[in-house]
Amino acid sequence: MAALGDKIGSSLIAQAADVPTLPWSGSHVKISPESSLFTIPDEIYREACVHTTEEVIASCQVIGYPAMIKASWGGGGKGIRKVHNDDEVRALFKQVQGEVPGSPIFIMKVASQSRHLEVQLLCDQYGNVAALHSRDCSIQRRHQKIIEEGPITVAPPQTVKKLEQAARRLAKSVNYVGAATVEYLYSMDTSEYYFLELNPRLQVEHPVTEWIAEINLPAAQVAVGMGIPLWQIPEIRRFYGMEYGGGYDAWRKTSLVAAPFDFDKAENIRPKGHCVAVRVTSEDPDDGFKPTSGKVQELSFKSKPNVWAYFSVKSGGGIHEFSDSQFGHVFAFGESRALAIANMVLELKEIQIRGEIRTNVDYTIDLLHASDYRDNKIHTGWLDSRIAMRVRAERLPWYLSVVGGALYKACASSAALVSDYVGYLEKGQIPPKHISPVKSQVSLNIEGSKYTVDMVREGPGSYRLRMNKSEIEVEIEVGSGNRTRE
Repeated sequence: MAALGDKIGSSLIAQAADVPTLPWSGSHVKISPESSLFTIPDEIYREACVHTTEEVIASCQVIGYPAMIKASWGGGGKGIRKVHNDDEVRALFKQVQGEVPGSPIFIMKVASQSRHLEVQLLCDQYGNVAALHSRDCSIQRRHQKIIEEGPITVAPPQTVKKLEQAARRLAKSVNYVGAATVEYLYSMDTSEYYFLELNPRLQVEHPVTEWIAEINLPAAQVAVGMGIPLWQIPEIRRFYGMEYGGGYDAWRKTSLVAAPFDFDKAENIRPKGHCVAVRVTSEDPDDGFKPTSGKVQELSFKSKPNVWAYFSVKSGGGIHEFSDSQFGHVFAFGESRALAIANMVLELKEIQIRGEIRTNVDYTIDLLHASDYRDNKIHTGWLDSRIAMRVRAERLPWYLSVVGGALYKACASSAALVSDYVGYLEKGQIPPKHISPVKSQVSLNIEGSKYTVDMVREGPGSYRLRMNKSEIEVEIEVGSGNRTRE
């Protein structure tokens, strides 16, 4: 874990395990496959690093611009800068050093127009390594993931198989134990892939894999930590299409009968459907994605069978200026990529977040509608290019949102109001004033503003709406699937 968790060390080990790597400052440094099992000597490790501005410039000139200056201990967009010439190196090298103080630094060639692809691994202490399908995390802003999905659909199955085999080979070369994610850069033009890094932990997007592989990864990781071999875990056996078995009988304190199998020869089952994940952040897309902070008056989200989410704040809470901007993660499943995207869009539209913060929800909905994303023609620099061109999310005028929301609420509650009203009449009672099948008042919260609309039902599908001194008459038609058309 120590060796592969370090970006420089893992790149050296990847080279020794015959996993393709991009040209980098350690391309000339060679270690034997056997030495991967031990600590990499300091003198060899330092040979792959750069220490001064002059060394960075020299390395970039050998590798070729554009290049990345990367801190080995960095992550989440920190300690990484893209440079195009010697002058940018002089300006940005110090920034990388300052963001991750004390970290070793290395240089890596930029793979333009590439995709960020991942393979989820789970390894036990007996040398068994399972590759649990794949993820695509190419939608990034400043090297920080925004949208994740799985399985990989941009590369052919045989290439995905090679990614999995290379990831397994890398983990086996150091006798890795536990959960890990092997990350690659993939060229859509040449179909070539290159090792990027290995994350020696469960990442926050691991529910994507859980959904398509039907494996409880945290539970499986605990089982591995208890010394249980992978072939003894029922969900892993099912994943590889093996006969029933595995597990533990708590009453008899014995393992259930299960035969070992060779993970190098076993074929896993096809991914179940598709899963898309969206990170919810307290950033203002209209102000260069500047982080915002403040009180959260309302946060409303309802999970469904095919959509699930978690948030680190709740109604009445808040986000302070020193916290990470991500405060939520939404996961949507579908039988196909298109259905998973559609389910995500519908759920994001239903999230209610009201308070002093701004969020990326509307902007992300617009990304999910973008033709480049739906046609799978994006790359790791796509979102940054879009932001640079100041492409903003298209929004309806606020008054259309108010009218549409008021009508939706009125239609949704109309049947219940009529039923209550008739119920009083059948009992020979006069209905209370607040129960009326004709008049109603609707309150809406839209982007932090509260709107109160007085409504009068003038006939089937006919309403008159009044707010402040403005009034409008609207005709609606309920179409198939109870969809309302104005």
